[in-house]
Amino acid sequence: MSSAATTTVAPQPSAAAPVGFPVPLLAIVAIWSWAILACFGFWRDLDQYSYGWFVPLLAGFFAWRRLTEALANGSLAPVVPGWSARAGMLGCALLVFPLEYLRLALPASRPVVWLILFVAIAFTLLSARALGGARLVKVLLFPAIFFLAGAPWFSAVESGVTMGLMQVVASLTAELLHWFGIEAQQRGTTIALRVGLLGIEEACSGIRSLQSGLTYGLAVGEFFFLTRGLRVVLIVTTVCIGFLLNLLRTFILSYEVEQHGMEVLHKIHDQVGVVMSLVLPVAVWAVGRLIVTPGSLARHNAVFKVDMKGWVRTLPKSIPVFKQALVIGMLLFLPGHLYLIRQDFTSVRQTEPYFKPALDAGSGNESRPVPDQVWSTLAPSSGGYIQRVDPRLPKGVASGYSFFWEPRRDNYNILWHHPERCMTGAGWVAQGPSEDVPIAINGVTNTWLAFRFKNPQARVIQLWGAWRNGQPVVGNQALSGWRAFASKLSLFSKGLSATEIVSCVIPYEDVEPPMELAREVAASIFRDRRGTVSTGTPWVSKEPVAPDSKPAP
Repeated sequence: MSSAATTTVAPQPSAAAPVGFPVPLLAIVAIWSWAILACFGFWRDLDQYSYGWFVPLLAGFFAWRRLTEALANGSLAPVVPGWSARAGMLGCALLVFPLEYLRLALPASRPVVWLILFVAIAFTLLSARALGGARLVKVLLFPAIFFLAGAPWFSAVESGVTMGLMQVVASLTAELLHWFGIEAQQRGTTIALRVGLLGIEEACSGIRSLQSGLTYGLAVGEFFFLTRGLRVVLIVTTVCIGFLLNLLRTFILSYEVEQHGMEVLHKIHDQVGVVMSLVLPVAVWAVGRLIVTPGSLARHNAVFKVDMKGWVRTLPKSIPVFKQALVIGMLLFLPGHLYLIRQDFTSVRQTEPYFKPALDAGSGNESRPVPDQVWSTLAPSSGGYIQRVDPRLPKGVASGYSFFWEPRRDNYNILWHHPERCMTGAGWVAQGPSEDVPIAINGVTNTWLAFRFKNPQARVIQLWGAWRNGQPVVGNQALSGWRAFASKLSLFSKGLSATEIVSCVIPYEDVEPPMELAREVAASIFRDRRGTVSTGTPWVSKEPVAPDSKPAP
């Protein structure tokens, strides 16, 4: 048994000891509340990060438990911070304004979230240096860094890992089905069954199990006080368990679809996913409990015999620089919010879509229902799909979609559904970088982005444009460097703003259609209400209606 079990409890403070909530702790609580706010939208809106709600609770628990252990082994006497620690804490406070403005202006920016978390970690460790020296820094290092487990991955990393997992899962699932006498063939990220094609989407790729599993592994390793080597073993085991559970989930869905038809997929998809998501943390806990050593368990039990409240009460209410850092940080937190309030009162907002499908007689365009999954995921105020028949095109058809979201502050989330993310997540591979393409509709020229994708069955050109409060999100060819960055900040710092997305997809096989033809097709699918038809005829449109099962909110 470790010495922690035999040490005495830290002495209680004398009657003259200062009481109340110390300013240093208030400053730390404030900066971590800011960090939680930065992650809030990702935890709320993206299912793969929903586990993030538990990360602050676990980090706080681990910090409290490590502190009780340190107090059981010896006192943590406050020290006067040197000039470098003071400068570092004030520097963190001064970073609040630019980072908070960036968070408000670019709320979907994952690098901004990571910068905020790094500032919170730095401030916490500098504070620990002031409150208890290097010993306290070591005590709080893991709980502070553990919070990064709840941070959203960078999009490029997440998309790359997701795509790789989708292909591996599809390949292994097809092989498993062969073992059970079921004819199946992998086609990229889809599985060809007798009853049809079954796509391996992002939700089935295993990325959620990987992201949440890493958090479970880190948490269980800390809970059982595992050694570094055993923690590595636990994390590797967790990743393997998560992958196998996801593979089992995909196999069960594929097997049931083959036996009972595609209609069974919607009935059991979520239930199977929930079961697997519950099995993973239980399995990780069981593995951690299995490999923990008796000494670690004894240490784990002894720690809870220490009362940390007495140590907190002995802390001075304020140490030089903490009060200044807290005041500076709070004052610099407000200007960005005041700016947004002003924008909400002064900005002219777009209240209806600029683009509508050209469905007038003889246009060659037909309305198509929006798939339920797309409609429920995007939740637009209005929109629809359009199909165009044109013999000049390689496959004789093109498709387009237009979606509009009425003004609301959460509209920034919509731009997560970008072609480079959604198309690659659906099994397409990007063919080179995007390029700016000017498209004139009804005399109004806007710059769209042109993407090229392919999968084992087809190739496509996708023309895509997005507008926020009537201003284009893409197409700043005349700007570069900081001017382009400032323009983007100005665009997104609009508070309650409308968002509109339009796209045109042209499939082909070997020979890519000319971009001039692609631009002409996009212009023939949509009408821009800001312009007039060149023939002088009035602008006419019929807005596609979403399926009855998924009405617009």
